[in-house]
Parts: sequence; C-alpha cells; structure tokens
Amino acid sequence: MRDKLIYMIKSIEQMLITCSKRKTNHDKDILVLATRRGGSTMLMEIIYSQPGISFVAQPTDLWRYHPLKTSLPETPFVRFISLNEAEEKMMYDFFQSVVFAGKLRGHMPWRFWEREFSFFYNRLVVKVLNAKALIEWFSRNFDVHIVYLVRHPLAVASSIRHKGWGSYPTAFIEDKWFRETYLDGRLMDRCNEIINNGTELERIVLEWCLENLHPLRMVGSERWLMITYEELVLKPREMTDLLCTRLSLPNKERAYMRIAKPSMNATRGSREAMREYGSSRLITRWKQNIDSQTEAGLMTILSDFDIDIYQGESFLPASWACHFGDLDVEIPNM
Repeated sequence: MRDKLIYMIKSIEQMLITCSKRKTNHDKDILVLATRRGGSTMLMEIIYSQPGISFVAQPTDLWRYHPLKTSLPETPFVRFISLNEAEEKMMYDFFQSVVFAGKLRGHMPWRFWEREFSFFYNRLVVKVLNAKALIEWFSRNFDVHIVYLVRHPLAVASSIRHKGWGSYPTAFIEDKWFRETYLDGRLMDRCNEIINNGTELERIVLEWCLENLHPLRMVGSERWLMITYEELVLKPREMTDLLCTRLSLPNKERAYMRIAKPSMNATRGSREAMREYGSSRLITRWKQNIDSQTEAGLMTILSDFDIDIYQGESFLPASWACHFGDLDVEIPNM
C-alpha cells in the first residue's frame, strides 16, 4: 500500500512538472552559485517568489535522481573545478539545451498548492552548489545574471556535520589546474595534514576554503553579484532592493516577505529559532555547537589561505564584503 501511494505521488509530481511550459522572454535567467548549507535555497526562493520565474535546483548533483547524468563530465566527488575542451562542450550543451531550456524536470517545482507555482514561466533561477570554480566560465559562456552567495564557514561546517554529509577537499587537491594555481608546497602540506589527521570540522572548513578560494580571488568583477548570507538576513530590506534592481525582479515586497519564512531545506532547529527569535538568530546559532577554542583553531585555516572575508571570533563578514556598511545589528541571546 505504501509503495503504491509513493508511486502515485511521484506520478502526479512528474505530470505537474511536465505540464510546465516556458514562454519567450527577453529578461536574463539567474544562476546562483553557493556552498551547501549556505543559504542558497532561501536565496533561490526569494527570486522564485517573483511572477514569471521558475527554478532548477542543483542540476549538477549526481547523487540524486538524474536521468541525464551521462550528459555531464565525470568528475571525482562530483565537484566541477576545471574542464578540458571535451568537458567544456558537454557542460555547455547540458546548461544551454537542458537546464536553461527547462528540460530537467525532476529538479523543478511541482508543489501546485504553493503561491509561487505556475504552469507557465519566462525566466529561471538555477541553483548550483558544486561548480563555483567555474564562475568565470559561466560568465563567459552564458548571458545570465550570476549571484555568488557566501556564508560563514563555521555555520556551514556545523550544519554539514550535523547532517552527517562528510567532506571532499581531496577533489580540489587532485585537480591539476587548481593545484598549480592555488596550492604551493606549504598549502599542500597543510591540506594533507588536515585531511589525514584533522577533525571532521577541520576537513569541512578546509573544503569551504578550497571551493571558495577562486571566486573570492575574483571579487571585484562587475560580471556577477557577490552577497553574504549574513547581510541578506540582517539587512533584508536593503538586500531585497539590491537583488530586485540588479536582477530585474518586479515585486520587491514579495521578495522581502520571503526572507522571514523558513526555506524548504531549513532544519527543525532553524525553524524553531526563527519562530522564537526571528531570522537574525540563524547568524549565530552555530556558536552553540562549537566552543571558543575549537572556533579559534578552525579560523586559522582561513588565515592559512589568506581568506579575510570572515575573521577572528566575529560571526559577521568583513565590511568590504557588505553592500550597506558594517553589520552592527544586535542579535538576541538564546
């Protein structure tokens, strides 16, 4: 009986997705590049709240159901870091003819009872979590808006450890281009030390550093918009105005209201914290799970890679990474 019910639900889901149709439109699609557990679902849903926009969630993730997985290049640990000529063609064809064409049905919305759902759309927001090193490649090859989202590495690490998802820093070390571009002998030794002898939290923070190293080095390019999760949550009015202006989104109020709601991927603890303390509590909640001594040790990994967007004991990004000045908002204690 249970199997029949699941089959029926899946059949309805696929029918609803298949009925969705893309209309011609001149506005650009939107590509969100972010880190897992970094707030990407919330950002995607803010953009999806706009009329005429649908989404494609994590089209390059091969661990989930993916009928077109052979259309993507084979890569260790499903991390897309650099591409040879043949792989570039595969990736281009996949995004141009499948993703931006709205043909990856299993990664698109189907919950017809939600306010944002529509059978017809003219723009897509596409969320990708495992290809940030390709940010320049995406910018060169596709006429889309790109938003690069960053969140505090210890918040990310705490959540990933809680989920039991593991870490994959080895993927970056094994990539020849990345290794020769960013890892000298000292950093290689540091990576191997953490991978072989470090804690799980240290390995996750190392992965965060490696996957964000290239896009952070590219900050300043006008070809994409970099935002932090912390500023998005703490200055929602200003940030939704910025997003709507830069991405040509028509309904600022609907985008603003979406920040106050838990995302579809929010944990039970996050939902409870939002109900009791508001969205701002999500910024410091990770400090309950990491003591000050462990925190100090983890932050030295960022220093090793000269990453200064987050520093010391602060849970807030550096002022240079903020669009509207220092984040001096007070957050209530638990």
